[in-house]
Amino acid sequence: MKRINLLLLSICIIGFVVLMNSCKDPCKDVVCGDNSACIEGDCECEAGFSGINCENRDEEKTATLELKINPTFGEETINLFEPVLNDAGQPIFELTKLYFYISDLKLDGEAAVEEIMLVDIEDAELNVGRTKIKPGDYNSITMGLGVDKRWNFNDPASFESEHPLGFDHIGNHWSWNEGYIFYKIEGNYSTKEDGVLDGGFLFHLGTDELYQNVTLDKTVSLKENETEAIVLNVDFENIFFKEGGLDLKTEFRSHGMGEQFEIGQKFANRLIESLE
Repeated sequence: MKRINLLLLSICIIGFVVLMNSCKDPCKDVVCGDNSACIEGDCECEAGFSGINCENRDEEKTATLELKINPTFGEETINLFEPVLNDAGQPIFELTKLYFYISDLKLDGEAAVEEIMLVDIEDAELNVGRTKIKPGDYNSITMGLGVDKRWNFNDPASFESEHPLGFDHIGNHWSWNEGYIFYKIEGNYSTKEDGVLDGGFLFHLGTDELYQNVTLDKTVSLKENETEAIVLNVDFENIFFKEGGLDLKTEFRSHGMGEQFEIGQKFANRLIESLE
């Protein structure tokens, strides 16, 4: 009888050990390499990677988005150094410089690859901003107008020279004040409305206080490996010549700091209202 009991006990012990081993985590002692994970005891590549050792990063499907800045005067597109004429054919306004830094561009919340872009309509290589983004149908664009504070106080030497914040564009970084100039808008106007462009205006704005986010309704359909453009119109008639705009006779200059801060803030707000 004792032998039978011992045999039964041995069978139970063996069965318990087998049962415990069958419940053991199959990945407990499995070590997988980079970009792979253990699944049911085997190493498999994580999403986005392939190859024998999961060493290849799969390319995501992307499209190219072009961002164009189009200065206008009312309904009419204007060009640098080409005066706007009044009904009598006399020059009243002239734009001579326009560039923007654009941060964190998103379409319907989908982030673009380039975190920051420089769009300078005077520069043949920079007059259109370009970035990769996931293909799809989008109905809105969100962006920061200026340089986000994550980069605004970095040394230009910390970037590659050709980077939008690098030394190739050192003229967009204040030499006398820490930070980048978010945008420069310059031009001339007629102070006496006599056809003579004898007055100048200059707005070089930066500082974290004047960084603004804007969301605009823009419809664009992006297909894989193809290029589509979004055009942002900037209406200078609305900024300077419509009710509530800046009075160029007294509000023609600002670096956005000190006594000029209020004018700079008014210009920045009016600029946002004039984007479409």
